[in-house]
Amino acid sequence: MKIYIHNETGQATAAIGSTTPLSQITGVLGSTLHLDCVFHDGTNVVELATGATGIFVAKQDKRYTDPSLVQGLAWTKAPAPENGYRFTLRPSLPDLVALLANQTSVNLMAQVTWTESDIERKTQQLLFVVGNAVYRDADEIEIEAGALGGMTVDITVGDKTLTYEKGILKSIA
Repeated sequence: MKIYIHNETGQATAAIGSTTPLSQITGVLGSTLHLDCVFHDGTNVVELATGATGIFVAKQDKRYTDPSLVQGLAWTKAPAPENGYRFTLRPSLPDLVALLANQTSVNLMAQVTWTESDIERKTQQLLFVVGNAVYRDADEIEIEAGALGGMTVDITVGDKTLTYEKGILKSIA
């Protein structure tokens, strides 16, 4: 996802020249989100000074002193200024998992902060909606032996293939 940030005012928008503040960022629990921050002067894309640093944090709404639930503590500068500075985010911290529990999604407050030439600037507070994930990395597939009957069945789980013969696991490759 690309967001455009005015280098002086910090206003984040969906496009250069837009005066409408960005309404929200969305992600899914456990899924990688690339957040590309493109800085501009109101008209043109600008490159930040060498050594500029950035941080992305998202916390539970109105819980300013709590730890971050999603964070990017460094970004990667793209070769071309129009591609900006990339945060690679993976919403998966245990406190976020616990907060989501059996909810469809949670609304977090988020902000991008950057420091350039010893001057720190921040975007406005952004809404970061994190959707829950049905599939979890720790999910296991349970198969009742009788359900496979006399068949030979291969089941692929991630990068593994499980081979069942007559309801009995014969191999994992």
